[in-house]
Amino acid sequence: MKPRLARLLASEVQRRRRDPTLDALNLLQWGKRFLPHHCERPFSALHEWLAGELDQADRQRGRKVNLIGPRGAAKSTIATLVYPLRCLCRASEPYIWIVSDTKSQAETHLENLREELRSNEELHAAYGAGNLQRRGLWAAGKIQLANGVICESYGTGQRIRGR
Repeated sequence: MKPRLARLLASEVQRRRRDPTLDALNLLQWGKRFLPHHCERPFSALHEWLAGELDQADRQRGRKVNLIGPRGAAKSTIATLVYPLRCLCRASEPYIWIVSDTKSQAETHLENLREELRSNEELHAAYGAGNLQRRGLWAAGKIQLANGVICESYGTGQRIRGR
């Protein structure tokens, strides 16, 4: 069996074994459960709207979200931490980009994801530590997990054509 197919099958077996209530959680509920240290304050109307859009994006391919909000409103917490981390854990997206104004900003967001994947015991228990382990070398701008999901970071102006 080809290695990629074997990883996909193993990921699907793990998905079917996990608690079915995990897939019923909306994005904000998921964030409260697995990232309480990032979701300490009550969610605002902006968070509820954004999470609803991102939950819909899981069900409807090709959806785009454009959001402008004040600094410190936790837009990045929802859009570049909670949502991509859930996608990484669920293996619901095979290839994820984190794009920020600068390359270093994007790499910082990716490092936050990497740290949760390394140290969040709640995620390991729910999604299987084996699925969330790194696969190959974790470069500065890339994460690849054993479940086959890849996440890369880019700054505006970087060449991403052909990715």
